[in-house]
Amino acid sequence: MKMRIRICIILGLFVSLCGYGQTTTHTPPPTEWQQLRKAMPPVPKPHAHHAAVLRQTKGIKKMAAYLFVFYKYYISSQDGNSCSFKPTCSEFAMQAVRAYGSKGLLMASDRLMRCNGLSSDLYARDSLSGRLLDPVPPKKDEVLP
Repeated sequence: MKMRIRICIILGLFVSLCGYGQTTTHTPPPTEWQQLRKAMPPVPKPHAHHAAVLRQTKGIKKMAAYLFVFYKYYISSQDGNSCSFKPTCSEFAMQAVRAYGSKGLLMASDRLMRCNGLSSDLYARDSLSGRLLDPVPPKKDEVLP
């Protein structure tokens, strides 16, 4: 009986010492995902005017504005600067939701479907950026400056 206890203690110490040596000296090489993250450029921070818009909006409009800011900085930034329009689709969506509410969501989804190279004949071009001009239309009761 005493011999079994001694053997168990010795084996337990041996196994624990073997495991201790491996965990303290071995650092695994970086994974492919970690290497890819280091190679990617950092995600740009949202502009100050986006924060001001988010502070001014409430309720569902605020949730929609957060979704568009998320889309702009985390989804569309992966494609590069590829929006065909000025203002960009995410800026258009934020402006439309702010001005029209839930109708602005429909306007934004329509705009996202039109954002391609096939409709360039239908819009005027911005002389500085060369992008297609498609601003949020003013409300009927609004007077243009």
